[in-house]
Order: sequence, then C-alpha cells, then structure tokens
Amino acid sequence: METADYSSLPKNIFLDVYEPAEDTFIMIDALEKDLDFINKLRPSICLEVGSGSGVISATIAKALGPICYLCTDINPVAVHATKILTQSNDVSVDVIQTNLVEAFGTRLKNAVDVLIFNPPYVPSPSEEMNVDNLSLATCGGSKGREVMDRFFPYVSKLISENGVFYLTCISQNNIEDIQKHSSLHKLQMCIVLDRKCGMEHLFVLRFTST
Repeated sequence: METADYSSLPKNIFLDVYEPAEDTFIMIDALEKDLDFINKLRPSICLEVGSGSGVISATIAKALGPICYLCTDINPVAVHATKILTQSNDVSVDVIQTNLVEAFGTRLKNAVDVLIFNPPYVPSPSEEMNVDNLSLATCGGSKGREVMDRFFPYVSKLISENGVFYLTCISQNNIEDIQKHSSLHKLQMCIVLDRKCGMEHLFVLRFTST
C-alpha cells in the first residue's frame, strides 16, 4: 500500500495531534499484510476509532477504493487534521468528533467490516490521561489498558458477521490477558505483526467473532 502523504498538515498541528510514528506505521504495515484477507471480505464499511492525523484511514482508503469510510476522534483538532489529510489525498472520509463510537448509538450495529483502533496504550497514572489533547492520544492509564478495555464491549456490537478488528498495543499491555479479556466479548484474537522499536515491542492484533 502507498502510505498517505501527510505533508499537507501544518507542523504546528502536531502540538495537539499525535504525529504519525512507529505505531502508526506498524498498523499500516499490518493492514498491507492482510490486504488480500480484507479484500476477500468485500468490505462496505471501514471505521477507524481515534484517527488522529488520519494517515491510517487515508492509506487504507487509497488501497481498498470507494467504500464507506468513517473516522472518529475525541480531539476536535484531530478531527480537523483528518479532514485536511483525507481531502488532500483525494479520498472521501466522514469524520465525527465523539468519544470512541458513542455518537453512533446503534446505527452501526454489526455493520462494520473493517474496524481499526490505534489506542492510547502507554501505561500511565489515570489522572494523566486527560491532561491535554496529546495525553488523550498516548496515555492509556493502568497497564495502558483503560481505553482499549473500555472499547472491547463495543467491538462485537460493531463488526459484521465476517468483520475484522485491528488493534495496536505493546508488550506491557499484556497480550495474553488481552486475549482472555477479548474472549469474554466473544472475540478470537491472533497476532498479525510485531516489531521492536527502541524500548517498545509493538503488536497489531486481529480480532474476529467466535
């Protein structure tokens, strides 16, 4: 896949928006690795939660072609960034400011074919999670798991019968426990890609309905 060009974003926007980094690119690489698998699903709706700059959604949109692309972010500056980036890359994406997927209610019930989340995963004190826009994108609270664990109950309600969910995490998040936790929500997990980047050991996990 051709990574979306994010040079259209002004540099100062990254004072409030998470700049594409190793976790962004491993997600793109995992989606590229799984591209044949995704295409065989014949997806019609792709949803990215916490889109940040928008580079992941713009990249997968360029690869999959004209289907329905949705993005959410709690950060209004990130919503603006995603709109700029997707438009500059000539892909059509609807971007909504909301906490996780709360704005959708039940409208996307079992309708999402490809669900993507590069969550805040850095272990941190819970009180540091909402200090500013960048902490919203990086600080994951206890074990780095507070946001992703809060999202898991939504997944089985969102993904379609053959839908797939991709999640970025690090080894400190406890991969084995994530698997146990996700199984409580009737999800089956496998590791698509892992990579050591400095002090971090990054993973992209794929979940499907059991």
